[in-house]
Amino acid sequence: MNIADLLPERYKNINIEEHETIGSTNDRALELGKEGAGEITVVTALSQTAGKGRRGRSFYSPKGTGVYLSFLLRPECSAEDAQRLTTIAAVAAAGAVKEVSGYEAGIKWVNDVYVHGKKVCGILTEARLKAGSCITDYVVCGIGFNVKEPEGGFPDEIGDVAGAILRHGDIADEDVCQKLTCAFIARFLDIYAAWPSKEYIKEYRRLSFLLGQKIHTLSEPKICGIAEDIDDDGHLMLRTDAGNMVCLDSGEVSVRIDD
Repeated sequence: MNIADLLPERYKNINIEEHETIGSTNDRALELGKEGAGEITVVTALSQTAGKGRRGRSFYSPKGTGVYLSFLLRPECSAEDAQRLTTIAAVAAAGAVKEVSGYEAGIKWVNDVYVHGKKVCGILTEARLKAGSCITDYVVCGIGFNVKEPEGGFPDEIGDVAGAILRHGDIADEDVCQKLTCAFIARFLDIYAAWPSKEYIKEYRRLSFLLGQKIHTLSEPKICGIAEDIDDDGHLMLRTDAGNMVCLDSGEVSVRIDD
């Protein structure tokens, strides 16, 4: 059964390109954007050989354990505003995980979704601007879900952080990956349709487990403090050890909870 067959009626006509294996769903969506494909176009895969993460990292994407997909969108906005698609995807992902698995999910600002205390999905948003402009021509928002733990576990370099939505012993529907994909697509597009209202940020705040925590940035200059709030544009508001309030931009820094 095709993914489109499982989507709500209102989304059955979107363009979906399905792959068993692909280099990167984000790269393919960027290619389609350059070729003039319209919104909304979705590229999905059951494995990636060159999955992409934030800050130039790779994203582990083995066959038979997860699902990976990217949206090609054409919102007329600044590149900074386009990064809000990451927060939309995080809220949609957390909701889809709960819908399909029954497990509660939390968000680590800005782009990681956690279940059972482990990272089960990551999000990467990439924008291309119109020539000579600060306005986007098209934007690609990609996400990868770890649905099941791979045989032999995750590689050592990510084993302390990475986890899977389903626990050992869970009885999974054979169509669980398709159902998760469809639940995520529908939730993402529902929020995207109303994104100028920024109403979804309330849910993003509720799901964020950084708020109230002592954290430090990983980028220079390093800043330590308490994560106090997330503003309507998805910035993390940090009360520094010196008592100052700092607004952290998701495109500039990563953060870690202090031990």
